[in-house]
Amino acid sequence: MKKLLTILLVLSLVFSLAACGGDTPEEPAVEPEEGTEEPAEEPAEEADAFPEENITVIVPFGAGGSLDRMTRALQPYWEEELDTKIVVENYDGAATLVGTTHFMTLPKDGYAVYAGTQPYLSASIIGGNAEYDIDDFELINFQMLDPSCITVPADSPHETLDDLISFMQENPGEVKVGTIAGGASHVLIEILAEEFDLEYKLVTYDSGNDYRTALLGGHVDIIASSAQGDTSLGDSVRVLAHAGDERLSAWPDSPTFDELYADDGFNVPALGSGRFLAVDAQMKSDYPERFNTLVETYEAAFNSDEYQQSLEDSGEADISSIKGPEKSTEMLKDVHETMLKYKDIILGE
Repeated sequence: MKKLLTILLVLSLVFSLAACGGDTPEEPAVEPEEGTEEPAEEPAEEADAFPEENITVIVPFGAGGSLDRMTRALQPYWEEELDTKIVVENYDGAATLVGTTHFMTLPKDGYAVYAGTQPYLSASIIGGNAEYDIDDFELINFQMLDPSCITVPADSPHETLDDLISFMQENPGEVKVGTIAGGASHVLIEILAEEFDLEYKLVTYDSGNDYRTALLGGHVDIIASSAQGDTSLGDSVRVLAHAGDERLSAWPDSPTFDELYADDGFNVPALGSGRFLAVDAQMKSDYPERFNTLVETYEAAFNSDEYQQSLEDSGEADISSIKGPEKSTEMLKDVHETMLKYKDIILGE
């Protein structure tokens, strides 16, 4: 009996020490083999309830232009999905260089989003001595592709594009053309000028709203513009022709350049104003979960019945779609390659 009690006391003591957190032997450290390095620890993304503060969207144009209208139309529906306030800030100047440069200085933590337009982004890189590059942007979505066009006032004597071209050939340097320097529409008017041996006076503006106002005020005779964006002018203008494969529901009487000239062997590139939402590429790398939150809430807002109805009401439904981050970023870079092809026009050489 005494022997049994002794064994029980010993076992009780062992269990008591274990319960009190008695020390356990440490495993011997394993030294890395010579010539190899220990893998660096990847920073773990902080688990937070993103977003916990307002999100700022930078629009590199003045208020009232096509990109600004797209951003503000989406704003209330995206706010609802994010459960936070979105602040839209306009920074116009130097054909998007001013606003884009400002965006690149902001913290890369997901609380700053860039609303951009391609190919103006590429033009600022190619011809504007930008301190950023096309690889610095990761897209949430390439939402709209608005084909470039030639637009005149409703009371213009030029009923067709052929009428306008004939007049410009007979009156070199007389027609004043308004556009944004370095954009797709600037490239378009230069391609037409080269093909038909045209001379004109170029008047550049910082936003679509500015050159459209100039057209209505008689400060320019025509604008090299974007077709869907020009719907904001209603019956006060006419689109003589636009790029793209097919006619737009907003301008059913406006032919494509292919309709007019493809049979003659003159092919106008599929130029247009591509409107998108993006983040800094570093932000996506450092905060992938936050990036995913932005994408998922954006897509939910885009697909909401209310926003889809607003696109129908504005006539933008046929140029708007969700392409996803990967496809959208690929499109951004494809346009950049096209602009590099026409860089002499952007650089004025």
